[in-house]
Amino acid sequence: MRQAAVAPLRDSARPALRWLWRVGSCLAFALAACAGAREAAPATAYSTTERVPTGDGTSLDARLFQSNTRRLAIFVHGYGGSQRDWFPVARELATSDQASALTFDFRGYGASDGKRSTGTELVSDVLAVVAYARARGFHPMVLVGSSMGASAAIIAASAEPEVDGVIALSPPASFGELDVLRAIERRRPAMALIAARGDPSAVDSLQTIARHAGLPARYARLVEGSAHGTAMLDSVSGIVVRRQIDSLLREMWDSP
Repeated sequence: MRQAAVAPLRDSARPALRWLWRVGSCLAFALAACAGAREAAPATAYSTTERVPTGDGTSLDARLFQSNTRRLAIFVHGYGGSQRDWFPVARELATSDQASALTFDFRGYGASDGKRSTGTELVSDVLAVVAYARARGFHPMVLVGSSMGASAAIIAASAEPEVDGVIALSPPASFGELDVLRAIERRRPAMALIAARGDPSAVDSLQTIARHAGLPARYARLVEGSAHGTAMLDSVSGIVVRRQIDSLLREMWDSP
């Protein structure tokens, strides 16, 4: 059977086709990015899906990793991240039966309602999750935050005495409308800071916060590498950071 001959493309048509291909590729990439930005975090075999109401009516998407203890770690993601960033740590914590773990997406992230914010709404979201956990009978509670989420966690803990401590990975001293230094002037929560030596802005903020809060050196820790926030968990210092989080959680839960 003879195949129909295909006429060769004229050279004049090739630039137009290349342009159409590039535009199509860009549109596909943009649509995929937008879809991913609002995609709900998956349920896992170790967690249940929760909805956390906030004071202004916004509903936050959360995952509860339940164990046989009422001790709780609340994990707070960073800018551009999501609660998924904390799933491996939350799952390990709950399956070891050391504590239960609660992750959530800030407003405007994942399947949480509302628009993204870099302002006081972030602190309100953290406080809403703390109130939700308290109503479920969890105690003691420690916040573990990454970058933007670490700053929001410190500020929330400074306003909520029932939070027993904060572990902050790469916390900015200021971010958007968040001002950590002003918050800890009013009340300094128990906290520990961790940053990578090769992350200059994080090191500078860690030292500024530690100096302002009068933190002992053992609570202002530098690790090797240049990763930021939860990226440290998968970096050259990943094992060290995970062990430090684990030991600090036990210390803060057990403190009088």
